Amino acid sequence: MLDRELAVNALKQAVTFRTVAGNKEAFESLHAALKNLFPVVFNKCESIDVPGTNALLFKLKGRSSEKPCLLTAHQDVVPADNEKDWTHGPFEGFSDENWVWGRGSFDDKVSMTSILTSLQGLLEDGFVPENDLYFGFGDDEEVMGHGAHDICAVLAGRGVKLDMVVDEGGAVMKDFLPGMKGLVGAIGVAEKGSMAVRLSVKSEGGHSSTPVNPGPVARLGNAVMLCENASFPVKWLPCVEKMVSLLSGELEGLLGFAARNNRALRPVISKVFCSIPKLAPFIRTSCVATMANGSAAFNVIPRECCMVLNIRMLPGQKSDDILNILKKAVHDPSVEFEVVLERAPSSVITDSSSAQFDFIKDVLEQVYGNVKVIPYLMVGASDAFNYESICQNILRISPVCMTNEELSRMHGIDERISIENIHNSCNFYTSLISRL
Repeated sequence: MLDRELAVNALKQAVTFRTVAGNKEAFESLHAALKNLFPVVFNKCESIDVPGTNALLFKLKGRSSEKPCLLTAHQDVVPADNEKDWTHGPFEGFSDENWVWGRGSFDDKVSMTSILTSLQGLLEDGFVPENDLYFGFGDDEEVMGHGAHDICAVLAGRGVKLDMVVDEGGAVMKDFLPGMKGLVGAIGVAEKGSMAVRLSVKSEGGHSSTPVNPGPVARLGNAVMLCENASFPVKWLPCVEKMVSLLSGELEGLLGFAARNNRALRPVISKVFCSIPKLAPFIRTSCVATMANGSAAFNVIPRECCMVLNIRMLPGQKSDDILNILKKAVHDPSVEFEVVLERAPSSVITDSSSAQFDFIKDVLEQVYGNVKVIPYLMVGASDAFNYESICQNILRISPVCMTNEELSRMHGIDERISIENIHNSCNFYTSLISRL
């Protein structure tokens, strides 16, 4: 039987551990707490070692090994800066009658503890799945590390070919697009790739009282502005076309009219999408500066200054093509470009007419009732990408009901999750697991 009190208490405890990627001691403490909270899971499931990581991997043997599935979430969190600005400490594990507060409460420890709570409740009732089930919890998703990749390697080494992977991703949204009413359940069927590109400008340096203008910082700033405004090509993926088609009846004004006539008015809707920051990433590459470095003093011209761009590429796009667009936009030989991190976009785009998609859709509708379920292109990254070599049906959904305001807390100050959403998440995973 599902223990809702356990679900809340488990999340509160999980939040208290500073599981930033690489903090081995924090992960070990979290694992000890999980073993104490979920003894039935640890006793009845096979615990599989993932060497060189702090990842967790469990197997629950089913009646068949024909269609094994993986449910996954990540244990790690981003750091919590400006802790004094939080209403409640980010690692305090504070809760009141409505919320659990803290770093990772939504991203992504609520999924992890909900999966484990649901699994324990079912096992206590004697549950045996029809097919083998795997439960994997990565340790470095936030830094695009190798934990999930290594979980995949362990499974591949055992000859496992997964019928379905369910990971974090879209959510059930109350305000998915401007002017929309009603709930929208966005299931991610693919995700964009990510690049970090370092732009640098060198100079002779010197005292700021005798500058040669434009200085290196100004030249770099101009280059970054040109990159952010570069003309990346518009591309409509079939999953985005279907998303817009399914939502067209809910949209109002010019956006609604263009959506209902998407192909006939493609230039119009493309222009509308590109003008709305929340929509533009669905149809084009995004680019923004996220890091900067110059001199250590206000009166010293740096000998070298640099900025880092984060670029999110659509499936089918290549990093070399993106880099050429940036260099062409800047057209300044004094600006050097270096790719310091790269992860390709999804090569697997899950078919939204597949039995697996319909299955997750059905579970969402069971939990939330009148919800419009759509395929969705994840504009961020997840661990799910790592399983493409052993699975063709990868679905990304965080089964909680959110607003855009709540989502904005995810990597920011006062991250939190409602008690109601903890219960919703457990209802989702209980239904999901019981039917696998």
